[in-house]
Amino acid sequence: MESHIPALLAWYTAHDRQLPWRVRKGRANPYHVWLSEIMLQQTTSAAVAPYYEKFLALWPTVQALAAAEQNAVLAAWAGLGYYARARNLHACAQVVVQQYQGQFPLYYDDLLKLPGIGAYTAAAIATICAGQRVAVVDGNVMRVIARVFALDRLKPKLEHEVRARLTPLIPSDPAAFAQALMDLGNQVCTPRNPKCEVCPMQPACAAFSAKTQELYPIKSIKKSKETRNIAIFAVIRNNTEILLRQRTEKGLLANMIEIPSAGWQNGYEANTSHALNDAPFRLPYQLLPTSYTHVFTHFTAHVHVWLAHVGSTIDAPSDMWFDSLTTAHTHALPSIMKKGLEIVITHKNNIVSPTPCG
Repeated sequence: MESHIPALLAWYTAHDRQLPWRVRKGRANPYHVWLSEIMLQQTTSAAVAPYYEKFLALWPTVQALAAAEQNAVLAAWAGLGYYARARNLHACAQVVVQQYQGQFPLYYDDLLKLPGIGAYTAAAIATICAGQRVAVVDGNVMRVIARVFALDRLKPKLEHEVRARLTPLIPSDPAAFAQALMDLGNQVCTPRNPKCEVCPMQPACAAFSAKTQELYPIKSIKKSKETRNIAIFAVIRNNTEILLRQRTEKGLLANMIEIPSAGWQNGYEANTSHALNDAPFRLPYQLLPTSYTHVFTHFTAHVHVWLAHVGSTIDAPSDMWFDSLTTAHTHALPSIMKKGLEIVITHKNNIVSPTPCG
């Protein structure tokens, strides 16, 4: 492979992706690289770009992000998923300001000590922003190297071997090398139907020689996802407000804003009257005709929506509040709750509950 690195770098010069966080010459801004890399975890660059630009507009520096309210950060993040990333993002910004005077540490080992920064992100910042010779191994890079060397390993052993193979090959421009491999995996050495005919690494690729490109990386057998049943209880006041609350500080969707919900486990009877025992008010709720699913990493949520109307004399419980139906979506509502909110708004005028019970 080493003899083909110049061809790889030449390919990168001609075909590198134009990404808002990438610079062609000089060292990149570590705040920009860090922000983009955290967002890119489990998310495509196309989906990340508008969020990245929104974050920079709201918080152009790490100091500004550190000073922001966590709920504001979660609200801006809503829709990107994997919300622990947003909480770690905010925590990391505060550590950088408090312990490093607002200057990101650039050494790999120091970066690993920061909240939410793992081996890949630390390597990306150290390499792209400081030119350190550290192997940057993301999914694209792992696929390229697994094919070039025909590595028959499963994660995490594959990741360790890829890093070991790459480290002695890193040339004098580590940033260009890292980004070239990432772009090659994204544009040419794709999971299916790789474009081997235009790949600069083709002559060195063991998988290409054996015509086994799509067998690498070796895939483990995926377990089928379980289904969890959820009930959400939409309480509409004066036909203009909806009851909301903040989730707890730990667990799934921690600190996010939600329409009060219950269940979150398989076997929960979310679409029967038993669920109403978990509702925030004793009201004559009606089950809306539209349910929906939402896919998380480890399970699929099947959500049923219950709706009740109340008048202006009803106050929210102490840990909840009524908020405008027209602006509720601007809060830190996760996507699963935004779907429910849309259904409630669609059906709220079709179902009008009678006077509250008891």
